[in-house]
Amino acid sequence: MKNNPLEAFMPYLIIGFAIALMVGLFFIIANVLIWGLLIAGILWLGVTLRQLILAKFGHLSKKKSKHKGIIIEHDRK
Repeated sequence: MKNNPLEAFMPYLIIGFAIALMVGLFFIIANVLIWGLLIAGILWLGVTLRQLILAKFGHLSKKKSKHKGIIIEHDRK
């Protein structure tokens, strides 16, 4: 056995840091995934509702133009 108490404690300290790092990274990654899923769900719901509303009431917002457009011809130099 090692005589210095710090040398005997060092492997446990490293293992403790490694476990704490893994647990902390797990919570950070899980938090990012949860927020990402929440934001993606809200965006998807908004787009879906927008498409449903435009499909139902889209004919009211479109104004038909009486003018089809004018083609202006010119000479290229």
